[in-house]
Amino acid sequence: MPLICGKYYMDREETSFTLPAGTDFVPMLLFNRCITLEEVILPEGVEVIAMSAFNECSNLKRVVLPSTLSAIGQAAFFECFSLRDIRIPEGCSIIHKHAFLGCTALEEITLPPSVTSIDYGVFSGCKSLRRVVLPPTLERIGENAFSCCTSLREIQIPEGCREICNSAFCGCTALEKVTIPPSVKSVGPFAFFDTPWLRSLCDQNSYEAIVNGITIS
Repeated sequence: MPLICGKYYMDREETSFTLPAGTDFVPMLLFNRCITLEEVILPEGVEVIAMSAFNECSNLKRVVLPSTLSAIGQAAFFECFSLRDIRIPEGCSIIHKHAFLGCTALEEITLPPSVTSIDYGVFSGCKSLRRVVLPPTLERIGENAFSCCTSLREIQIPEGCREICNSAFCGCTALEKVTIPPSVKSVGPFAFFDTPWLRSLCDQNSYEAIVNGITIS
């Protein structure tokens, strides 16, 4: 199968690009800072998008991911400021840290059942993110996973999730409604810091609330 060399396309001026059939791996930094790129179509057969593959593609609006995709690398779509929508396929089980950090135009995300853990800062700083659908298979929400998602108003943690890590939703300044199931046994410090939801639960002189027997501070 052909392997496209990393950085090969970084100076190209195309606005749309379709990777060739037979490609199974999108290498690191392949489209790094391709500021003219607006659309990418990945063919069936691609299994892995490597670290920073689409790093700082500031005008990238649309990416078509194949059903064969299993992993999205660290910072793969870091600061793709124009990316509004991306559909993660059912078989994708690994989304590494900072994968979509700073995608400020991203409005909604649905994670498939193949995802059981959300890594560090995956959707941090996605300031337009209004709707998040978490799968019933989710067990862990990592540190800063959704921090500073300032348009997010509601989140429903699925039954079966056991851990919400430090600062997971910190700085979500519009977050008013949170559903936490009894399966959650650990909520890290600052997980909901600076959210209207936490403030509504706290006494005037307190920075802590108790939900399902767990102290949230």
